Amino acid sequence: MSNQKTFLSGNLLFIVIIAAFIFLAFSPCLKAQYLNWDDHSHFYKHKPVQQLSWANVQTIFTETVQDIYIPLTTLSFSLEKFCFGFTPAVTHGINILFHAGVVLLALALALQLGISRRAAFLAALLFAIHPMHVESVAWATERKDVLYSMFYLGAVLAMTRRRYILAIFWTLLSLLAKPMALSLPCVMLWVAWYQGKFSLKSVFQSIPFFVLAIGIGWLTYMHHVRNPIASLGLSALTWLWTLGFYIWKFLWPWSLHPLYDLPQPVSLFYGPYFLTIIFLIATGLALYVRRGERLLRFALGWYFLSIFFLLRFDAKDVHGVADRFMYLPSLGLCFWFGNLFHEQLQRIHIKRWVLLGLVVLFLLLGVKTFLQCRIWRNNETLWTYVIKNYPRKELAYNDRAVAYADEGRFELAVKDLTTVLGFASNKALAFYNRGVTYRDWAERSLKNGQKKEAEALYGLSLKDFSDAIFWDKNYARTYSQRASVYFSLGEFDKAVRDTSSAIEREPSYPEAYHYRGNALAALKDFDKALSDHNRSIELNPSEPRYYNDRAIVLFRLGHKAEALSDLDHAILLDPGFKDAYFNRSAIQAH
Repeated sequence: MSNQKTFLSGNLLFIVIIAAFIFLAFSPCLKAQYLNWDDHSHFYKHKPVQQLSWANVQTIFTETVQDIYIPLTTLSFSLEKFCFGFTPAVTHGINILFHAGVVLLALALALQLGISRRAAFLAALLFAIHPMHVESVAWATERKDVLYSMFYLGAVLAMTRRRYILAIFWTLLSLLAKPMALSLPCVMLWVAWYQGKFSLKSVFQSIPFFVLAIGIGWLTYMHHVRNPIASLGLSALTWLWTLGFYIWKFLWPWSLHPLYDLPQPVSLFYGPYFLTIIFLIATGLALYVRRGERLLRFALGWYFLSIFFLLRFDAKDVHGVADRFMYLPSLGLCFWFGNLFHEQLQRIHIKRWVLLGLVVLFLLLGVKTFLQCRIWRNNETLWTYVIKNYPRKELAYNDRAVAYADEGRFELAVKDLTTVLGFASNKALAFYNRGVTYRDWAERSLKNGQKKEAEALYGLSLKDFSDAIFWDKNYARTYSQRASVYFSLGEFDKAVRDTSSAIEREPSYPEAYHYRGNALAALKDFDKALSDHNRSIELNPSEPRYYNDRAIVLFRLGHKAEALSDLDHAILLDPGFKDAYFNRSAIQAH
């Protein structure tokens, strides 16, 4: 405790300056909304987050989210939902606070490593407002970056102070926040080398950390194992491009994007790869000139070891590089630059010019970070920015269209999806997405009493779904969605036919059983409808709509008590489910 007081009191001015820079640079995040880019699957539509209960906590610690094992991050979202509900300003404010905590620990680690106070301050400030870190702070989903980094640095600090048990505890928390903490044991050994404490004993002490890292990290990496591309040479070239990409973006962070494409074709004679090789050679020569600097070697080792598992050697996923992956790996470089700035400030004859240059540099970085945060304000600003820089990015058009549709701006949604059809690599998905949009537009028109417009839109939806089936006859969900349109048009036989086709192609798809159950109920075939509803609930017991619709069938079959039980369960799953309340009242009154 005394060490903490000494740290805070001895560096209070530095901490206040850093906190002010963080608040000003990241303040646009406080006005940001949730995004349809993973925020729904990680947070506001993720069922275990909706209600804080022992059952949901168990689910959180036994599930993966998009094939990533991040139970501690998910638990933080659940606790936030319990305390504050779904409030974007709170979510982003918490992310900023976690980022500030990481910066504070980075300052403490720099001092622990023997870096001077002024150099440590400059390093921490550089880390605090570097534009590459915006993605990790401004994107709600990436709380896992700031959370794992905070525990990661806590573990490294504990190890440097020989608090072994505490280091294991922080390591466990870091791994549970994000599997990128897999690098932590290697980085700990690297820190021991820098401090001159590397020995056989330190290697032996690291064994529990490796066991934890491999055991927990494997839960994620087993889903993301990559295979090299065509040849060893092309794989090596891709790997080198990735290595250079992060260093270059750190040094020149003025052109940052939420999505990056892997340059194609992968060839030594293609500009991006050729220039990367030249850049790496030049960087290597510069490092050779300064080879005596132990801190520089430490910085590069920190970068390489902490990002190693994310360096690419394949071309399968064109979005395999991202600013967020550089969040913690950049810290070593920040340490070195902070020390370099400090050394230049000691040169009396140019001190004023260096000081002026640093003021300008940090102001420019702060402004760039501020502007970069504004890109993440909402779905429209994010995807419009992506489209501006990548005019043929399918994901951006699709997700902006979803955002427009959610806001009831269907004309703009259809315009985006029609644009995608001009260059879509997956025509079936493009037609499917537009078909869903036309269907949703039709349903809104019907609610507004615009029956003729709704019928025309349903027709366009059916045509798009049929075109999607033409391009891909095996995608079960297209049949299921077309069935929903047939159901709305009262063509229940066709709805049954399509849902049966969907089930034939994907026997474990609960929505198909649900739609078929409703269509069969409309045809008065209640026994078969009940069987389908039972199957949909068996496949997905946490969907309240399934219980609501089964309750109607049960009531038609004369099972009033069971119907009421289903409606009670639907309301338990979704306390805001109005249809379930209405149906329960109607059945109780019967």
